Amino acid sequence: MDRRIGAQLYTVRELCTNSEDFGKTIKRIADAGFKTVQLSGVPDSAGSAEELKKVFDENGIEVIGTHRPIQNYIENVQGEIEFHKALGTSIAGVGWLPPEYRTSAEVLRDTIKKCNEAHRELKKEGITLAWHNHGFEFAKIEGNKSVMDIILEEGEFDLILDAYWLAYVGIDPARFIKKVGKRVAIVHFKDIRVLPDNSLEYAEVGQGNILWNEVIEASKEAGFAVIEQDTCHGDPVESLKTSYDYLTSNFDLI
Repeated sequence: MDRRIGAQLYTVRELCTNSEDFGKTIKRIADAGFKTVQLSGVPDSAGSAEELKKVFDENGIEVIGTHRPIQNYIENVQGEIEFHKALGTSIAGVGWLPPEYRTSAEVLRDTIKKCNEAHRELKKEGITLAWHNHGFEFAKIEGNKSVMDIILEEGEFDLILDAYWLAYVGIDPARFIKKVGKRVAIVHFKDIRVLPDNSLEYAEVGQGNILWNEVIEASKEAGFAVIEQDTCHGDPVESLKTSYDYLTSNFDLI
């Protein structure tokens, strides 16, 4: 795993709605110590791929991957090749699988087939397709088989595994990351916190219930790790920094 822990920009999406705010937010992320990011949740109004790349370069930040709509890869893979090349990144993430792509095992298999086709086209250009999990991938869709079981069996692409969502559905994140091994392109470092009323919420890394020493050890074969927090109680950049400081102070990560 690349030891430069990155920032998942989905965390700061509300601070990136135009080019001016995007530039200010990326500078703050760089000032917090980050050298890498995963581009996700940033609207087109923040700038073109070329304009975003210029901002990243000015702040000494490398884009290690993205999250993009699955229909982009299925309907316009050439456009995605151009987009990722402009950013200078080689991991093309599928950020979310809308319900219509997984209404049955048959529909899911067709979706995976189309993703495999896109992956092959991307690979010709040195880019890898990688699928980001949420909790629903562990729902049973065919007998005892889950969505994730079929993805692992039939998908040719890599994975972006999320520690929070694995813990959320009762799966040991470290054990599952280790099981998938070298197919893990990116790990999302995101904590899960149990509240006194028995509910769960997103938390800064180290402020929840995940055993991070085990996750970090299991992530050694992964390509990259990025910090993500879907919702924050306060300033999202400060949340990222809290997680970053915890990780870099307690582990050999920087």
